[in-house]
Order: sequence, then C-alpha cells, then structure tokens
Amino acid sequence: MSRWVAGPIVVGCLVALPSVAAAATPAVSTQPATAISNTCATLNATINPAGQRTTYAFQYGQTTGYGAQTAFHSAGSGTVAVKVKATLGGLIPGTVYHFRIVAGNASGLSVGRDRAFRTTGRPPPAVVTGPAINAGRQGATLTGFVNPMGLASNFRFQFGLSPFYGLQTNPVSLPPSNAVLPVSFGVGGLAAHRLYHYRLVASTSSGTIAGSDAVFDTGRFAPRGVTRNTTPRRLRSRPYVLTTTGRVRLPAGFPPVFACKGVVRIRYQSARSTLVNVVVPLNGACRYFTRVTIRRSITGSFRVRARFLGNALLTPHSARSQKIRVG
Repeated sequence: MSRWVAGPIVVGCLVALPSVAAAATPAVSTQPATAISNTCATLNATINPAGQRTTYAFQYGQTTGYGAQTAFHSAGSGTVAVKVKATLGGLIPGTVYHFRIVAGNASGLSVGRDRAFRTTGRPPPAVVTGPAINAGRQGATLTGFVNPMGLASNFRFQFGLSPFYGLQTNPVSLPPSNAVLPVSFGVGGLAAHRLYHYRLVASTSSGTIAGSDAVFDTGRFAPRGVTRNTTPRRLRSRPYVLTTTGRVRLPAGFPPVFACKGVVRIRYQSARSTLVNVVVPLNGACRYFTRVTIRRSITGSFRVRARFLGNALLTPHSARSQKIRVG
C-alpha cells in the first residue's frame, strides 16, 4: 500500500514553497463629507489595514495645509476595507474646509487625496481694526472696517490699558451688506499720558469676530532711560575701532512690538569737532548696535553721545555721555 507524504513540490531543480503576502501600508480612500450643517460635518473614509494593526486620523482646515487633526483611532488589523468617520463641530458657517484621511501601520503611512466641503449658512463678518485718529490727552476716534457678509450686524470697540481691554463702546447696528463698510466711534474721558489698547468687534447671526489688537497713546511718554556702552574705553593706536551698544528702556506696560521703533543717533565728538556721526535703528528688543572706525589722529580724549530720536509713542531721550581716552 502506497503512502503519500505532504511536502514541497519539486519542479526540476526548484522547490515551490507556499506563498506569503508581503507586508504593506494601509490602502486608504477619502470619501465625501456628510451631515454638513452651519457648524458641523462628518468626515468619511475607507481603510484596508493590510493585515496589520492600523490607526488613522483626519486632517482638516480651511486650506490644503490643513492645520488641524482629529484624534487617532484604531482601524483594526483586517485585510478588507472598513469604513471610518469623524464628526467635527465648531466650524465656521459658509466656509470651505479641506480634509483627508491619514493611516499608518508597521509598514508605513498612507495619505488619502484631498476633498472639500462648504458649511451651510453665511460666513461671519470680516473685520479689520483701523488706526486711532485725532488722539488727544482725553480721547480718540477709533476706526475700522466691517463686511457683514450679507447679514444684519453690529459693531463695537473694546479698549483699555491692557490687551484684556475691560471697556467697550455701545453696539452700533449695520444693515445687511456684502460691501466693506468703514466704521468709527469716538471715546472720551481717558487718562492723559497712557497707552491704550483697542480692537474692533463685529457680530452677525453667524458669529462674532474680533479684529487685531492696536494701540494709541494720550500724549507721548518719556522712556525710562537710554543706555550706552562703548568699548574699548582706552585707545592706543590707529585706526581706532569702537563698538557702541545700548537700549531704550520702555515705560511699564509698553509692548516692544509697538514701542521698539525708531533710531538712535550716536556722535563721537572731540572738544572742537564731530569725529563720526551715525544713525542706527532699534531692533525688536529696543536694542541698538554699531561699530565705527576712526582713522584721524586724536589727542587726549573724546566723548560718545547717544540720543534716541523718539517715535509715535515715546519722546526723544539722551543717554549719558561716555569719555574715551586715547594714548
């Protein structure tokens, strides 16, 4: 009686072994969004985990740069496509959003194609904070621009001594419009010699939008001081190379982004003449720097004088002069 023994099949000199599927990244497909409303939508996709444990997330945003992402969830480790979804909330009405599926397993990452949807309703107003005009020691006129995006709207200005504001004007109504409307409001009873922050805020049935923070002053301030340091303090041979650094010290509550503007004039002066005269800008930290070379002969000593020339918020201010010895 013959017996068959299971084993590899020999074909010529080759041995045919049972085939094994190669590991692969997930197969993904971004599907259309559903359940779209003014502020919500459901994102959909299919994922084939290719037999390995797979996780996925949706990336989304108002551009193809996305910028936001859902939490990661498991798509299992099967070998057939499964449907996955994520529900978004807090979206902006009347706005186009882009999204795509991203899934990964031990073999790598797969990214689905981009899809887009538009939330229902009209978008919220577009708002731009404008300049403060006619600023005096007790008041100013705040300005800006509002596009109501076709809906009835109202606007107000928030203002105060810090970016937290604390005060606001009474709301002013605007008719439905798709045009950019200039708006303004006069505020009074302010404290003299103060820095005020303000911004424009507009509301419609689609939401409330605030413009960017801006500032104005009720009379310019004097800086707390201007520093200056020139090295070396003693020069021995020509050419004389000197480095001068310093900074403008801001009054309390003045953000550098608004106040660190302008230039510092630096003069290197002997008893009878100006050896070098330079003007250097402040950087974003209210500091300045310059390096000069003096080739002419100097006897005894000379002085370095630095003066901040002021800006829209700060008055001019001089640093103490510094004596440099020669020889």
